[in-house]
Amino acid sequence: MGIVELTLCMLALVVFSLKFWWLGVMMCLLVLAVIPIWVIGVPLLYRNRLERVRERRSLNQCLECGYDRKGLHTDEPCPECDARA
Repeated sequence: MGIVELTLCMLALVVFSLKFWWLGVMMCLLVLAVIPIWVIGVPLLYRNRLERVRERRSLNQCLECGYDRKGLHTDEPCPECDARA
């Protein structure tokens, strides 16, 4: 947990501590749950996409659908999904 998350949680609890304390708690939970998902989850999805494209390229498969392109010219579209190589 970084300093930014802690600061935002403390600010949320101070601002809403008087009448709407439950809203401050919800904001704190939101910050602690959503920020790590975006910081960790999105790069993992992007990395998985890059690994899949790299593997398909090395196996001479279509980058979009994975169709085996052996015997096809490199400039021909994929017969399965019409994607260009």
